[in-house]
Parts: sequence; structure tokens; C-alpha cells
Amino acid sequence: MTLYLLIHMIHPTDYRYLVKELDPYLSDEAFLGYKLAVEAAYIKALANVGVCPEDVAREISKKANINTVTPKKVKEKETELKHDIRAMVDVLADAVSERAKPFVHLGLTSYDVVNTAQALMLKDVTKDVIIPSMIELEKKLIILAEKYKDTVQIGRTHGQHAEPITFGFYLAGYVDRFGEAIEKIDYFSQLLIAFSTMADFANDMRHLQRTEIGEVSEQFSAGQVGSSTMPQKRNPISWENIVSQWKAVMPHIISVYMDIISEHQRDLTNSASARYYIPEIINAFVYSIKRTKKNLDALVINEKKMKKNLEMTGTALAEPVYIMLAMGGHTNAHKYVKNLVNEALKSGTPLSELIKKDEKIKKLLDSIPEDRKKILEKVENYTGTASDKTEEVVRFWRSKLGI
Repeated sequence: MTLYLLIHMIHPTDYRYLVKELDPYLSDEAFLGYKLAVEAAYIKALANVGVCPEDVAREISKKANINTVTPKKVKEKETELKHDIRAMVDVLADAVSERAKPFVHLGLTSYDVVNTAQALMLKDVTKDVIIPSMIELEKKLIILAEKYKDTVQIGRTHGQHAEPITFGFYLAGYVDRFGEAIEKIDYFSQLLIAFSTMADFANDMRHLQRTEIGEVSEQFSAGQVGSSTMPQKRNPISWENIVSQWKAVMPHIISVYMDIISEHQRDLTNSASARYYIPEIINAFVYSIKRTKKNLDALVINEKKMKKNLEMTGTALAEPVYIMLAMGGHTNAHKYVKNLVNEALKSGTPLSELIKKDEKIKKLLDSIPEDRKKILEKVENYTGTASDKTEEVVRFWRSKLGI
């Protein structure tokens, strides 16, 4: 691609975010090939029901390819006719014998060809590119989930510290969501749901790279710059780009649903809109899968920072203490533990220290089994079945997807 072409292109999917593997499916030349394939299949069907002589069907189907009906010839004819399908049909008719000409495109409307060609293209690009790319990403998530199934991390709800989980358990949630998305591609609505799952994961990774959290990071090359004015910055640009790609195409789902409306027997109010959203959604999705896979390969997990954040507030044991008090017969266990938490935050004393000094809790601890006591000894012990659940999710999707 020449510099002239690069700097004069208008749409970013043509250069900056181009996915070359999609050319055989989404390019104008590729779509012409799909439309000609429809014409070839249709003429064979006419021969099968006796409408068209078999030798004529063979002649037309043999010529219905982009080597004979070239994009250049079709574009030149379209300039004259101002109709892309009629231009294709005329070029195809010019390539066959006089006897065969009347049967070219016989009985078809333009959108019989266009809609069928789109369906063929979506079927092929999904089977050949999208599903394999999604499965590759799922593999990487599974490997990371297995690796970090026992790495304890503080869970967060509403941006606040909640219960301890494991990083692998967190990743397993995305393994499950993405696995379901792979199974349910039906098409644009589910494709964008899958894209939303990927954008959600990218957004989480971006937040976990915040200076004050720092639990993950992405590898920077030696000469890479994070900010034009602040040399210390190492911005999570790769994850941010995925969220931005999602934001760019998500509104297209409105166009997809609006294109359901077609007045009377047919109109062309969906023609221009589909030319935008079909390649844009697919290109952005596949590009973001590739970028997410690359990001995961370069992901750095800071287990020390995870541990530090886990212990930051010293209040992660509040829930198990409350549950044990309630099960031990305390009539207002939640309020009692809440007061202890407030005292811990106010004094800066870890909740675990206050628990050890509290007479009511000490009395309770004397009466509970040793395995439950261990939960209160270390916050890392309060992850429940997170590790087992991670293994269960990973096993399920490995088996389901054959990976």
C-alpha cells in the first residue's frame, strides 16, 4: 500500500485498523464473488427444475466468477447504469453466448442476490475467521485462569473492596461469558454482546492498571511513550483502544434493527446503512480479538500488589465474622460487626486485631470448629470455592469447545 493511498484514505478500517484476513470476505471484490456465486447456484437450480437447458446453466455458471466478470468491468458499467447489480448482470451476459443471455439473472431481484450473498459471506467469515479467533482468545483466558486460580485478589463492587476472590476465579467469569458468546453467534446482536464482553474485560484491565491499584500492567517497549508531556506515564492504551473500538460500532445495532423495516414489497433504505455496519462491526470485532490476545500475551500480574491491596483496608473479614456471630446466636450481628469495622477504619487498626481482642467474638471462637477458625486467621483463607469453581468452568469450556 503506497504512502499516497495511506494518507488519502478516509475510513480507519482501510488502514489503521485493517485486518487483512478479512479481505477475502469483506472487500468489494469479495462481495462481487459472492454475488456471482449466487447467480451460478441459481441458474443451476433453474436447470434442475427444467426452466433452463443444462448446457446453458453450465455455460453461465462457468463464467460467473471475478476473473471473467471483473470488478473493473462492473465498476465501469455501473458508472453508466447507476445500478451495481444490473451492471454485474450485464457484464456476465456479455460473457456468454446469445442463447444463454436471456437466462442470466432470470426471475431474480437485486436483493435476492444481495441478501443471499451477504448470508454466504457471514457464514464463511464466521466459520473461517471469527469463531477460530474467538476460540484462540478463549484458550488464552483459560490458561491464565488455570495459572492464577489460587492467587487471592480483593473483589470489588461499586469500585469498593468487597470479598476476597482469586484472580483465576475472576478470569473464569470471562471464560464462561465468552464461551457462551462463541456458542450463540446468531448474528449481529450476539456479535455485539460478545464484543461487549471483550470491552468489559478490557475496561477491567484498564482499571486494574490504575496507579493506586497496579495489580496488572502491560509490557512497554524500550522506546514506547505514554504521554507527550509526562515521561512517567505508562497508559493502558491497548485496553483503551478495545473499549474505543466497541464504542465506535455498538450504536450500529440500532441500524441493524432499523433495517428490518422495508416498505411494501421492498425498498432500498437498508442499502447504504448495511454497507457501513457489516464491514465495520466485523472488522472492529476481529481487530479487537487480535489486540486482546496480544495484550494477554504481554500481561504482567503483580501478585505482591494484589496482596497489598487485599490487606489495604483490613476489613475483608467483616462478612465471615458477621456470619459466624449470627450463626452463633447473636441477635444483631450485622450492626455489631459494622461498628467494629468503623472503629478499625477510624483507628487504623486492622479488623483482625480488633476481632482477637473482642470478648464476644473470642467466646464464639472457642465454640467453633478449627476449620472455621482458620478463615479468621488470614483473609486469604476466605475465598470459598473460588479455586474449585475456576477449575470447573475451565474444564467445561475445554470440553465444550474441544480445546
